[in-house]
Amino acid sequence: LDDPDELDTAFRYVLLNMDSIVRQEQYIFVYCVLGLDWTHPQLSHMVRLAYDILPKMYAKHLQHFYILHATTAFRMSMWTFWASLSERLWSKIVYVDTLEDLCEQIHPNDPTSQAELQRRFPQLVLRSDASRIGKEPPVAFGVAIEQLSDNFGIDYMDKTTGRWFRRLPPSLICLCEVMEREGADEDFTGLFGAESERLFSVIDCIDEGRPLGRDIPMHVLWCALKLFLDCLPTPLFSYEAVEQVQQSDITAADKSAHREFLANLLQRQLLQEASHTALYVATFLHTLCKNAQRKEAFCKKDQQKTILTYHLAAWTFAPAFLRPLRPTKESVEAWPTAVALIETFLRCAEDPELWPSGS
Repeated sequence: LDDPDELDTAFRYVLLNMDSIVRQEQYIFVYCVLGLDWTHPQLSHMVRLAYDILPKMYAKHLQHFYILHATTAFRMSMWTFWASLSERLWSKIVYVDTLEDLCEQIHPNDPTSQAELQRRFPQLVLRSDASRIGKEPPVAFGVAIEQLSDNFGIDYMDKTTGRWFRRLPPSLICLCEVMEREGADEDFTGLFGAESERLFSVIDCIDEGRPLGRDIPMHVLWCALKLFLDCLPTPLFSYEAVEQVQQSDITAADKSAHREFLANLLQRQLLQEASHTALYVATFLHTLCKNAQRKEAFCKKDQQKTILTYHLAAWTFAPAFLRPLRPTKESVEAWPTAVALIETFLRCAEDPELWPSGS
């Protein structure tokens, strides 16, 4: 609230996304109370400005304005807008105490649509709702991909690749987007030197679904990403994938066999959530490796330093994709082949032959 530029950007984002919906059909607006101070001068000014400049169709096409988890203080602050709002708009405000009640009102007697709607709410809202009804707030660290996808996974189109991903964990998207935007390939080698205090702060944000703070060093985010993936109860390719590598005739040098193995795994064996998450992580690492190669090409020989490569990324993140449930002599012997398999995956992450149909 103390940054007018950030507040203005947030309002523009909301209005621009709403406009295409409002102009065509009736809509429902849901506001989730999370402690924002509506009496703050900057916010009050933006609300008043939005009310003054928006076309009348915004109020005309509005079916209901649901307010979730309203506190007594919030309800009192809403009354300060009473004189500014039209009777038509004021009559459409509905206070709802729980997310379950909200979903029931929007989709009465339709459990499937209610569950789909609830999944679309941010983790912060789900945690607030759980606390209100006496349940354990959901977390993201150490939770199975299938559960993360069911609880609050979001459908996402990656702007770099143009690929569409189904039900990705929001915390994973947040980490990777920030790192790609900030050119994190340059800080990869500092991954294992992350300061514990900063790292624990990032882990708390990921775990609770809170926005990441500003000015976080990229090597700390690299470490947080590896921890998030390594702490999944099962690797993205499943524990059985290592056994399949051990029992097959695949060698570290057989790239064609790698691609065949990966295509079969991603298209036929894995659940959609795990397949799409694995492909998203692989395309992210692929993009940063390519960026590192481009930067190296423009560096003078005496200025070159250790950069992110496909082999280095594969060696670091291989356990996130496949690892044995219990280390054995056979799994140790197969590990170089497993790392080579992941390197092939990162190099070929954007190849259509690896992607499930409809992706």
